[in-house]
Amino acid sequence: MINEEQVTAIASLKRITLQNAEKEYFQEMMLYSIYSLVGKELLFKGGTCLYKIYKLNRFSEDLDFDISKSLDVEKLVKKALYGIKLLGINCSVKYLDEYENAVNVGINFHGPLYHGTKESLCFLLINFSLRKKPVLPPRLEKLSSIYKDFPDFDVFVMDLQEILAEKIAAIHNRNKPRDVYDVWFLLKNLSVEPNKNLIKRKLKKEFDKSDFILKVSEKEGYWTGELSMLFIGQIPSFIEIKKDIERLI
Repeated sequence: MINEEQVTAIASLKRITLQNAEKEYFQEMMLYSIYSLVGKELLFKGGTCLYKIYKLNRFSEDLDFDISKSLDVEKLVKKALYGIKLLGINCSVKYLDEYENAVNVGINFHGPLYHGTKESLCFLLINFSLRKKPVLPPRLEKLSSIYKDFPDFDVFVMDLQEILAEKIAAIHNRNKPRDVYDVWFLLKNLSVEPNKNLIKRKLKKEFDKSDFILKVSEKEGYWTGELSMLFIGQIPSFIEIKKDIERLI
C-alpha cells in the first residue's frame, strides 16, 4: 500500500484533496480486484468511468456499474475484498443494501491516512444497477494507473452515447450540478453525438429540449458549492457551460 507521503505527492500532482487522492487509490484497487474476477457482465459507467477512462477533469467519488441479474454482488464484493486483504490491507463491508433494481455497497478501508479513528477511514460507495439493461454494446478499455501496486488492466465500459443519455436522464431526476458538467464534457470535449432514441428510452418519455434546459438551469444555484470539492483547476462559468449545451444538444 502507498504511504501518506505518496498520497500527499499524488494529491499535489492531480490538484485534488488528500482524502480524494486516497479514495482514488482504493477506487482503482477495487476496480482491478473486481475485473480480475468478472468480464462484460459488469459494465463500468458514470462520472468515475469518465474520470478514469476519458480524463474528465473533475473528481468523481463513487463506482457505478450496470450488472447482469445472474451476478451475485455480495459474493463478488467478498472475493474482491479477499484479494485486497491478501495485500495486507484492512477493509470491510460497512453495509450492503439490496433493492428491487440495485445493490449499494459501502466499504471502509484502513488507508494511508488512517490514524485509528472512524473519521480517518477511507469510505468507498459502489452502486450496482440491475434495472437498466445496456442498449449499446460495451467497450473494452485499458485503465492505466499512476499507482505501482497494480498493472494496467482492462475494463468493460458503457458506450459514451449511453453514458450521455443516462446523464441527461439524471439531470431530469436529481439536483446535482456535476451531471450538467459531465454532459458538457461529453458533448464538447469528447464530441459525443446525442442519440435521441436512446435518450427517449432512458427518460421513458420524449426528449424536450426546452424542458431539459430548464432542468439544467435549476442547478445553477448549487454549481460552485458542489464542484468546489470535485473540480480540478478553475471551476468554469455555469453560463458558458449552459450555452454550449444548448448549442450542442
